[in-house]
Amino acid sequence: MKVRREASGALTYMRGLWFSFATGGLLSIVSEAGVQLALALLLGAMVNSAVARDRQMLLESVLWYGALIAVTAALLPLAHALCAKGAETAGRRWRDAVFSHLQDVPLSFVARHPTQDIVSRLTSDTSVAVQFLGEELVDFVAQVTSALVAAGAIALIDARFIAIPLLAVGSAWLFNRSTEQPLHHLSTNSQAGLAAMSSGFSELVRGQVAARAWGFSHVVNTRFSGRSDEYWAANVRLVRLQSAVTAINNFLGAVNFLGVAGLGSFLLLRQEVSAGEVATIVQFSQVVVRPFRGAGGFWSLLQGARAASSRVSEMLDVPAEQLPRAKNAAVDLEPAVSFTNVAFSYGEQEPLALDGVTFSVPKGATIAFVGESGGGKSTIFRLLLGLYGAAEGSIAVNGRTIGDYELHELRGLFSLVPQD
Repeated sequence: MKVRREASGALTYMRGLWFSFATGGLLSIVSEAGVQLALALLLGAMVNSAVARDRQMLLESVLWYGALIAVTAALLPLAHALCAKGAETAGRRWRDAVFSHLQDVPLSFVARHPTQDIVSRLTSDTSVAVQFLGEELVDFVAQVTSALVAAGAIALIDARFIAIPLLAVGSAWLFNRSTEQPLHHLSTNSQAGLAAMSSGFSELVRGQVAARAWGFSHVVNTRFSGRSDEYWAANVRLVRLQSAVTAINNFLGAVNFLGVAGLGSFLLLRQEVSAGEVATIVQFSQVVVRPFRGAGGFWSLLQGARAASSRVSEMLDVPAEQLPRAKNAAVDLEPAVSFTNVAFSYGEQEPLALDGVTFSVPKGATIAFVGESGGGKSTIFRLLLGLYGAAEGSIAVNGRTIGDYELHELRGLFSLVPQD
């Protein structure tokens, strides 16, 4: 069964956590919207009281709106704690599920991926996705909700101002949408490059004795340097695009501010609005475009989280190992172990490790395989244990093809002491 979750890997494991997570999200929204609403109204009241030279109005405004800001801001730490706990718990379940599944995937999958790459997926990649879920996503939703509240407030004060921030928001959305695929592609390359570089570093550390003894440290260094350069190049391309996205969104935010302030100044000169209303609307307009002005960073984080989640979930897509069924039914029922025309290669581009191997081992016999390194001795035992499947031929144990056994049943018949 396919369980891949590219954009929401950790969300799959949020069962039983949604209430606290949603509560934290709601508190975050209330806190963000409350603070922004109170700030805009306080700014307008302060300007009006200054114009009217009314100290009583100024004092009351600071007290009331200041109290509202303090109360709503105090909700934010609790909101973040609830959301972070839910995301981290889901992340722990996610890692546990992937780690457990790795015990059942074919050994060929593990052999194709460097150890550090798998470790990076279980640690670095899951952390990126979980942090996005517990922090950036919640904050962005709270900002978008505050933007909707602010847009409604602008429409109630003077609907003539609403077109400018909406135009800035629409332009930002179209631009960010156009950069989605490039950001996702570059984020994926960056994550993969980091895993490859980490793998090279691990090889360098583990192989110090051999590298120094045989005098090929320069080869290891060159290999690591190449991986480091590849990661650097991928990261530079990603940062360049992220910077461009952030710059364009900041520009649109500045255009929105100037447009609203310019229109407000014009209407103020015509005495169609008060100075306090202009100040309030300018503040609200900044709230409207705020999530989209910062959407460059959010969009980059989203694509990074998607790439990280995809890399982790790829491991869950790998089907559990199964014993290969015999390619032909002709099996000698007498020997304890028999190979019949068995062929095997470790990869499509790799040479055959075994080619047409046929032998039988009688029950009670003691047999030794002797030969040069790479001759296929270890491969025979890996096939017997079902760690790999033969490309051709059949293998039988006690008169049954190994495909007729359950994995635990087959491996329970053997005791293996590897050379390492």
